Amino acid sequence: MALNTIETIGAVLVANGISAFILGVVLYATKNNRIEIKKD
Repeated sequence: MALNTIETIGAVLVANGISAFILGVVLYATKNNRIEIKKD
């Protein structure tokens, strides 16, 4: 059960990391789009 628990925690951390990464990319892209719009 210990291994399963570690694997579960790892999967949750990975999922949270992916979610945070996606949010970061979206926010970064939004900022770049605003800058590009200002330049245009």
